[in-house]
Amino acid sequence: MPLTPDEFNKLVLKDDLKKFKEELKEELMEDNRKNTDKVLRSNDELMAELKKNGENFTMNQAAHDRFEKRIGVLEEKTGISPVSV
Repeated sequence: MPLTPDEFNKLVLKDDLKKFKEELKEELMEDNRKNTDKVLRSNDELMAELKKNGENFTMNQAAHDRFEKRIGVLEEKTGISPVSV
């Protein structure tokens, strides 16, 4: 079955496939960069949150230790023994 001139112009050539391959490769690389950026940004946010939580834990622990010390002094001065649970 012979091709019409219109059909012949629509045939894909080897150069067309190479160009398509390069364009696809560039597009995939760009998508990969965008996804990598999203992951790294998300990790940065998580690490900031973990750091903040660690700092909060340290401050709460220090406050708890101060309260324990003050309660111990009050128990000693008043003669009240600690309540066991």
